[in-house]
Amino acid sequence: MRKVRVLLALAMLCFLTLGCISQEEETPEETPEEVMKIAIVFATGGLGDKSFNDTCYEGVTKAKTDFGIDFDYVEPTAIAEYEGFHRQYAKTGEYDLIIGIGFDQADAITLVAGEYPDQKFAIVDMVVDQPNVASLVFNENEGSFLVGAAAGMKTQTNKIGFVGGMDIPLIRKF
Repeated sequence: MRKVRVLLALAMLCFLTLGCISQEEETPEETPEEVMKIAIVFATGGLGDKSFNDTCYEGVTKAKTDFGIDFDYVEPTAIAEYEGFHRQYAKTGEYDLIIGIGFDQADAITLVAGEYPDQKFAIVDMVVDQPNVASLVFNENEGSFLVGAAAGMKTQTNKIGFVGGMDIPLIRKF
């Protein structure tokens, strides 16, 4: 019985000793964070339009600074170029998101998004009913109502006016 106790004590001592030996910790290799990459097809007005194109560019530039995203863009000069640019970006497979700025890109995005179902797209100011397309639309009429109410309260002639850029349904909502 005494031998059993001695063996148990030795075994416990071995386990305690092994438990106290520090092992070199393996540090997990740091995997580089994957950078989000975005492609933008601007509206035909191009940069400098003081509208959606400039606002989008300002936003992605800030996102690059704040979040480290990467982006490429193109400034088409004609609506007929939209489809080709969307297809060109989608074909590479390197973009997490391809954004079309403006309602007039709906046909091009609908077509190209159907051809590249694994590619994510977004369109500003129009709804495209595809599972891989995010439609970014706004309630322009709500802000315009408030601007109209403020103008109505400030007018001294009981007259106010509005000048829209084009005579299209979107502008009529203002």
